Amino acid sequence: MNRKGIILVEAIIAVVIMAISLTVIMQSLLGSYRSVTLQKDYTQALLMVENRLAKYWFNGQDVDETGASKSLSKFTYQSTIAERDMSLKTAALTIQWPVGNGQRKLSVSSLVYVPNSKTK
Repeated sequence: MNRKGIILVEAIIAVVIMAISLTVIMQSLLGSYRSVTLQKDYTQALLMVENRLAKYWFNGQDVDETGASKSLSKFTYQSTIAERDMSLKTAALTIQWPVGNGQRKLSVSSLVYVPNSKTK
């Protein structure tokens, strides 16, 4: 009778250790998944900012100089262009997207050189 009790206690302890281990592993996996999802959104937002700025740098187009807000899928962006001097402008873009009950935001500003045709 004593041996059966010891085996039962060992089995219960083994089950408790496995349950704790699985809980820790699942928490780690869920944390990693949340982190990957957040980084995916930041990467998409950064690529959109780079795309908008590149179009303006190379073509002088697609960046709204009025500062109006535009929407692209779940992302909303706002852009402003300010002239610093005759051939230098400041381009600022802000992209927002919903995450859960809140909002995430990425703001980038850059100087853009626009050659003046009068100086050529």
